[in-house]
Amino acid sequence: MGVSTNTMTRLTQSISLDTRLQTKNQLYSITIGAAVAVGLVLGYFFSQEALKLAVPIFFLFASSGTGYLFVAALILFEKQERTLDALIVTPIRPNEYLSAKIISLSILALLEIGVILVTSWIIWYGPAGINWLWLVLGTMLMQIIMTILGIIVVVRYDRINDFLMPTLLVAFVTQIPFLAALNIWEPAFFYLIPTYPAFLLLLAAFEPIPTWQLAYGLIGSAVWIAIFYTWATRAFERHIIQG
Repeated sequence: MGVSTNTMTRLTQSISLDTRLQTKNQLYSITIGAAVAVGLVLGYFFSQEALKLAVPIFFLFASSGTGYLFVAALILFEKQERTLDALIVTPIRPNEYLSAKIISLSILALLEIGVILVTSWIIWYGPAGINWLWLVLGTMLMQIIMTILGIIVVVRYDRINDFLMPTLLVAFVTQIPFLAALNIWEPAFFYLIPTYPAFLLLLAAFEPIPTWQLAYGLIGSAVWIAIFYTWATRAFERHIIQG
């Protein structure tokens, strides 16, 4: 019990610290401001029917910002400030440090999608027509996957310019499923793309999808998160802790 309590205490403190750091660096202001602007544009120019695709597709792209790029920027900043050097001698374990980043940015993502829905859907059409369970699950799972991917890539680099090169490939692979939503291209290998399961859940928030796709969305996301989290922890220990 003591170990569990200590772990939760350290994790809670780390989440609180990350949230303050994100607020100080204007991540909340940037995210909320962009969400309001995007939401109003979507609500004004898109019909309710079109929003059923536009909102999930937009968040597929947005998670690269609030998840992948934000976590990379935070870790690079902490590298430059030599904050990560102190992690070696503190009680905080690497998995707790990474979990705090993932959880705090997932909370930010929920705020982002909430603001987008208020400004693009609710103020125009009311709250009906949204399956909030699938929306929350899809948002959280998508954000977790993109945040962990950002960690896996950024721990190898010390400069943002070096980090941006592999980012182009990651963005292409993780965002290409939007073509399936638009019925442009839906090859079978899309089901092997890490973001596709969570993307289907986001689509299910606005239109019913088959039960097997819902199961795939949940199980597939869980499998990818488990794989990426293990990879991220090992990469963090190798490139940051061990140097």
